Amino acid sequence: YSASRYDDSYIYMKKVYETDATYLWLYAYELGLVELQKGNFNEAENFAELMLQVNKEASDAYSLKSSIARVSGDIDEAIELAEQGISYDPSNSELIRVKGMGYAAKGDFENAKKVLDEALSMGSYGMLHMTAIIIENELGNTDIVEAYINELEENDIQLSEKVQSYMNGEITAEQVFTEGTGDVE
Repeated sequence: YSASRYDDSYIYMKKVYETDATYLWLYAYELGLVELQKGNFNEAENFAELMLQVNKEASDAYSLKSSIARVSGDIDEAIELAEQGISYDPSNSELIRVKGMGYAAKGDFENAKKVLDEALSMGSYGMLHMTAIIIENELGNTDIVEAYINELEENDIQLSEKVQSYMNGEITAEQVFTEGTGDVE
């Protein structure tokens, strides 16, 4: 999955699920994302619910549920679901990033920036910076965009194809955050 071989990973994750569903922590979030990417919203929702049955505070479940809502077009629900997860884990930068993507999908880049700045204050990783690049670009903050791109390059992290397509003007920010998995990968 991490190597973007979604079809291959889908086959193996489904086999793990069908063989022994007890190891949800190992594959449920990623399998849910692949189901979402394939447009199988009910299947993706099923994996989020399974994770919540095991642990009602499972941050990955709230992240997945938020992504499903965002891609399904219910942006306010997406933000609310991210906030529910954050209520259990206020320092979870990934859930905070997911909330920021909700604001970005809504076209509210000012609030998206505030939320992303909060997540960036907690840590740094490629997908967080790529999300921030899009938001800062939408706000016209080219110096910040260049700084984030340089930081990624210094860490040997390339922009994902989706973010590169956005930077090339081939897709919009709304498309980044509402199509496929609704994420920058």
